[in-house]
Amino acid sequence: DTDGSLSGSPGAYIVKDIPFFKGDQCLSRQDWGMAVCPYRYVKMEILGNDGNIGQDKNDQYPIIMYRDGARSDPFFSEGEIRREYLLRTHQSYLVDFNTTLEDAAFPSMFRVYGYGVETQDVVRVGICLPVNTTSITVKSDYPTVLKNTNYTAVTSMAALDADTTGNAFYHHPEGILFFKIWSLHDRTNDTQQCSDGNCFYIKIEIEGDTENIRSCADITYPAYVDSQPTPTKPTVPSCPPPASPEGLGAVRWDEVPKIVHEDFSVPCVTPPAAPGAGLWEHQGCYVE
Repeated sequence: DTDGSLSGSPGAYIVKDIPFFKGDQCLSRQDWGMAVCPYRYVKMEILGNDGNIGQDKNDQYPIIMYRDGARSDPFFSEGEIRREYLLRTHQSYLVDFNTTLEDAAFPSMFRVYGYGVETQDVVRVGICLPVNTTSITVKSDYPTVLKNTNYTAVTSMAALDADTTGNAFYHHPEGILFFKIWSLHDRTNDTQQCSDGNCFYIKIEIEGDTENIRSCADITYPAYVDSQPTPTKPTVPSCPPPASPEGLGAVRWDEVPKIVHEDFSVPCVTPPAAPGAGLWEHQGCYVE
């Protein structure tokens, strides 16, 4: 809500009123089924051609997303063509490939894109890998160029969180590959997906038993430390009376001042007869 005309809070995001999207400073609008939040959000897309994200599973729920701090309320949606997820910045998320699908399997290759990401944004993401993964290959074009195995395998989550190069990946001992979504540039307007086409992008390929997938939802690891200042919680905008307490506008029509409509009709003049014609011609005048 860029100008605040909808929520009363300029710059706020309006999201589904569920824990996966919300934070302590969000204002629940139960009458909308939505929440007004003062945080920033970006979009992550996961694309691939096989395993759980193959076309044959587009009508199923191939991925389960968890936000650290709200593990009991995961988010999942049908695969469809584009698997896009709205993520709060300065948070940590876990990607599980759904083990309950028929012929469930980890994709041998998938790509992760980040949209709407700016320089102040960072999102930590963990990918739950199959148990018997034997090798991992990472490639990227932006925000840093990575070819094959030239990424930096840091040895702790703290090192990943502190990294500012974009080269760092952390392979947790329990088999979760962590990375960060971030950007070197800002967008010039809100209609841009990315700054001048510079979208976050990584491509991950694995080797191993891709059918031996599992859930990592019960695995614990260090929490992401959000050092951002606490934003101000939005408030319900007030409406001029008569209005409902929830700020929904007038609720009693008998209290609404009557509106007097002016008569803007334009009288039509009698048109002259067209020369040489036996019928009247009407031009340029309309009567309701």
